[in-house]
Amino acid sequence: MKYEISYHSDTETMGSRAQSVICDKVMAGLPQLLDDLQKLSEDNDTADIVFVLGPAEERVYAHRIILMARCKSFQNTKRGEICRIPGCTVSTSAPGTPTPIRLPHIEPDIFRQLILYVYTAKIMLQDSKVFEMMTLAQDMGVDELKIACEDHVGKTMSVANACTFLTAVMEIQEKASEKQPAENPPKMSSFKGSKVQKVMVQPINLIFRYLQNRSRVQVWLYENTFLRIEGHIVGFDEYMNLVLDEAEEYNIKKQNRRAKCAAPFLEKCITYIAENASECVKTNSFLNLTKEGLIQVISYDNLGLEEEDVWRCVLAWAKNQAGVTQPTAHWTEEERGRVCLYLAPVISHVRLFLIDSQVFAEEVEPTGAVPIELSLERYRRAALHSNKLPTAAATAVPAPASGPLTENDKRLQPRLMLNLFHGSTILKNDKIHFQGTLNGWYGAAKQTWRLVYRASTNGFAASAFHRHCDGVAPLFIIALNSNGAISGGFTDVAFAKTHRKGGYLHSEKAFLFALNYGNEPPTKFDILKKPYAICYHPNCGPIFGAGADLLISDNCNVNTESYSNFPHSYDGPNAMFGHLFGDYNFSITDYEVFTLAPSAAPVGSKVKHERYP
Repeated sequence: MKYEISYHSDTETMGSRAQSVICDKVMAGLPQLLDDLQKLSEDNDTADIVFVLGPAEERVYAHRIILMARCKSFQNTKRGEICRIPGCTVSTSAPGTPTPIRLPHIEPDIFRQLILYVYTAKIMLQDSKVFEMMTLAQDMGVDELKIACEDHVGKTMSVANACTFLTAVMEIQEKASEKQPAENPPKMSSFKGSKVQKVMVQPINLIFRYLQNRSRVQVWLYENTFLRIEGHIVGFDEYMNLVLDEAEEYNIKKQNRRAKCAAPFLEKCITYIAENASECVKTNSFLNLTKEGLIQVISYDNLGLEEEDVWRCVLAWAKNQAGVTQPTAHWTEEERGRVCLYLAPVISHVRLFLIDSQVFAEEVEPTGAVPIELSLERYRRAALHSNKLPTAAATAVPAPASGPLTENDKRLQPRLMLNLFHGSTILKNDKIHFQGTLNGWYGAAKQTWRLVYRASTNGFAASAFHRHCDGVAPLFIIALNSNGAISGGFTDVAFAKTHRKGGYLHSEKAFLFALNYGNEPPTKFDILKKPYAICYHPNCGPIFGAGADLLISDNCNVNTESYSNFPHSYDGPNAMFGHLFGDYNFSITDYEVFTLAPSAAPVGSKVKHERYP
């Protein structure tokens, strides 16, 4: 960071303006200042606030003047209030001693990190605790820390930590759900003629809250001692009921607010895991998911896995939870029992009816985790959909006692969309369905693709495109312009130097496409002039057609030299000028290039995929 300072030269005449210079030396005292502030945060002797944290009542000291400068919860107070932290209880203290602020729901280690940030603006965010820190920052009114936590999640989410983030955000939501009351619970104060105090019948957390409110109770007792009749203070039971009702209601609101703060990230975590499922399920953080977290993932309709792989990752999770490392064939009965114990509550979320018959027989059934009724139903449905068995033989397999499954059963519905273009930042979220469209045009519905080049990552220069993509085929080139239009092209031949005039290369299968032009459905434009399908030029990015029908320029993100003279060598339904990117010239904000994933089978190969809907 640099500061601007002003000074007067000895040779300047009176009235001349001070010269402005940039000097790094003014920062020389900043490290020492931060060290001194950190020491102040650890100085208990001069502190005038003490936070009493958690059930163990651990103490963290602070200075009110620092908190007032940095935390909105200490700024937006009424006269006589110390702070407005949700869920806190402020007690009176003797003169010269720190004022206690009780926060029984706050984890001490998290709070110490926040206090250090308040004093020094330094913090080391942990993936597993970032949502706790986010909600604490919200409660304390440290807005910049809350934003930093949100940025941390958004910018650092990766295959390695996505499941850790999911576990953390679900812990917050689980704590909130535990605090939800039953529908229209009767308040103790509503019982006519009853002197039963709520503290005698409520769980320990309410008794603890009663102790938190003892200062209020003492004030009430002092003000109402004249109401004492036969050793009993008239109205005390009713008063305590109101105190505890209020405390319980406030705590529920506080937990709901914390859950609401983290809620948007739950969908982000699950979506990221679904889009990168094949990598995420191999991580230790996936194997350490809670049961509820695993169910959230495998219940997601857009999970980017074949159902056979969903089963395999669920089995790997159960084995890890049970501490079993041996393959199924080598399990002891005791190991089998442990694994099945973990599989039992989650197996219903695996769509077993969509699993290949051979995989089901060789990998699923031997675990012993599938209920016999479910196995019988699966074989019954398999027989009904087999062309090899007559209907009479098929119906000989009995239906389960509960009756056959209906066609609307979720276990019979295929996943809505696999993530086929791994790593794409253009075809994701609400654009992910376009992946299936491209594969349909390619001719293989479940073909997977590998990212070869992304301009925003590898560079927008034409040389960067050629360095990564020359000699590679087939290729899908997917481009996004500044107006949000997504168009591009496919070629089955590689971009490469050629001795042909103009650098043109012949292709039988190349095509252009527009995925979201106006209100038009996704449209494919086939090659008409096949000798001019693509063109190699070292100073340009990809070129399609002799028009050129599509040319992406060098450094296409900072100029409008990219253009589309379409239709020319390519044509198709309703083809018109501007059909690809809305105008003749345009700027490309990003484009990606994909080729076949290494493990993908070539188009036309015979792969056995039996499905019984």
